[in-house]
Amino acid sequence: TDYGVKSTIASGQPIIITRKIFNIDTNTEKIELQFFYFKAWRRIIAKRSDVFSARGIVNLTDSGLNASSESAKPLIRYLQALEAVNPQIPIVRAVSKIGWRGNSLTEFILPSANCKYMIDMPDDGDFTSAFVQNGTFSAWINFAETIRKHVYARFLLAASFAAPLLKVLNERNFMVYVWGTSGGAKTAAMYFAMSVWGAPDKLVRSFYGTTNGIERAAEYSNDFPLAINERQVMIGNNRQDSLETLVYMLEGGKGKVRASKSGLRQMATWRTISIGTGEEPLSKESSVQGIKTRLIELNTYPVLPNDLGKSVYDFTAKNHGTAGAKYIEKLLEENKTGYRDIIESRRGLAVKLKKD
Repeated sequence: TDYGVKSTIASGQPIIITRKIFNIDTNTEKIELQFFYFKAWRRIIAKRSDVFSARGIVNLTDSGLNASSESAKPLIRYLQALEAVNPQIPIVRAVSKIGWRGNSLTEFILPSANCKYMIDMPDDGDFTSAFVQNGTFSAWINFAETIRKHVYARFLLAASFAAPLLKVLNERNFMVYVWGTSGGAKTAAMYFAMSVWGAPDKLVRSFYGTTNGIERAAEYSNDFPLAINERQVMIGNNRQDSLETLVYMLEGGKGKVRASKSGLRQMATWRTISIGTGEEPLSKESSVQGIKTRLIELNTYPVLPNDLGKSVYDFTAKNHGTAGAKYIEKLLEENKTGYRDIIESRRGLAVKLKKD
């Protein structure tokens, strides 16, 4: 230029760093960028290694960032300088595991209610976005009174609420499986049970998938119920063997040992009560005893009356997540007494069941 200043285009749009997100579970950091796109500010979150590498930042152009392989290096230098001269850029703490934090029972991560941490799980938002609140708690309670008049639907609802209690009571994982003739509103009862925590259409998984996929869903469901629908669509040539392996895996609370580029990848772990449905039994006469001790299998028809079952889907689409938030709020209050009443109630119930 006339003044000896050379300018280089780093990006075809204004771009700034708005937040740094540090994951306290993985000890890794991500960067939130905002840039002007289609007459509005858009934000994306990416790993530091992507934001500050030429190849990585070019990949962000798929999200609308105006950059190229030619401008990548100037853009990186600009962002690096921008971060260096702005020590006040907010740093947000994030977690990659929901449910109880650490070894204590004083803090519980519920994505729909917690604002202390950002949820940073590698699920592309598919699972965490399901934990939302919609509708009113009073409407949900009123509908729940009708559902609870039907014993098997009430049992599934209780199983959903019980999942966070596994750690409190130091109990192992298990599965509740309801099977029976098609049309008995089994899925509807499952949907209502999962509406405790969020949008059931996103929380309910299918047996139609791989064991690895269900393992990942279990990891994401830590301290929450894992709902798996339609046992009869389980894929594979040896479906019974696969199903029984799945029950063992879910009860064990640990995934497979897998390799990574740097060695062994951290093993997936979880605490959960699995809720399953199907038209056929899950265990067989030939199943080993270990399966039966990990499984509460209920054969019934119907779970809910037909008209009530049909109404569940529309209702839960509009009313979900509020009950779970209230429940966790009340549950954490019990920490003041060391969860004494819950522990004593469990002991009393165990004694009564043994007598009966």
